[in-house]
Amino acid sequence: MKKEELPLGFQMALSKNFCAMKYFSNLSKTKQKEIIEKAKTLKSKEQMQEYITELGNIRS
Repeated sequence: MKKEELPLGFQMALSKNFCAMKYFSNLSKTKQKEIIEKAKTLKSKEQMQEYITELGNIRS
């Protein structure tokens, strides 16, 4: 996954949450794309932060 394919707000929120970053980076490219598509639908910084927190709380 190229960095430029990630929405900026997603990149910023992900960079602040190590657990979410680790979880995301270990996913298949298909699953990463699904997560990115959902991130693109979020309307606010707060929604993005909540989404990233949820990802960081998933135990793989």
